[in-house]
Amino acid sequence: MKPVLVIQCGGLKRLGTHAVRDLYLGPLWSTFRKAAPEGPHPALDVYVLSAEHGLLSEMDLCPAYDRVLVSDSYRSSEKGGTPVRRIAELVPVLAVQRKALGLHRVHAVGGKTYLEALRRAGFAVDPVSTGAGIGYIRSDLGRFLEAHRMSLISTLLARARGE
Repeated sequence: MKPVLVIQCGGLKRLGTHAVRDLYLGPLWSTFRKAAPEGPHPALDVYVLSAEHGLLSEMDLCPAYDRVLVSDSYRSSEKGGTPVRRIAELVPVLAVQRKALGLHRVHAVGGKTYLEALRRAGFAVDPVSTGAGIGYIRSDLGRFLEAHRMSLISTLLARARGE
């Protein structure tokens, strides 16, 4: 089984329905697409943690939507004009998806609210970055993706040599 990477959703999306990997236009997803431009990442199973849908695989089709994940203590029903979903509302969905997908340990990149939702749903979460600021987080994500690509290449070369 390949390692699992979960990337949080983003506010900027293409209009219409697209594969998850192509729907989000924010910096985390553009960093991901740069590392895997042709299709599914060859060394990782990649999912989005969507405030609307929970977990979706990078190749799942998803329509554009507007919703943001917030802490349980957030009092308004909107954040900057965008409808919200509290962590407590998303956790049961994620727990069912975790069991259905057979997932436990995941690498994850995103804000603390998204990582908390995964943990509360029973995931063992290995953060890809502990950086403060999107530039550091993108750099860490890029290094993580490259390391897994190189690991796959090394494995394939070793198999080809009969090792």
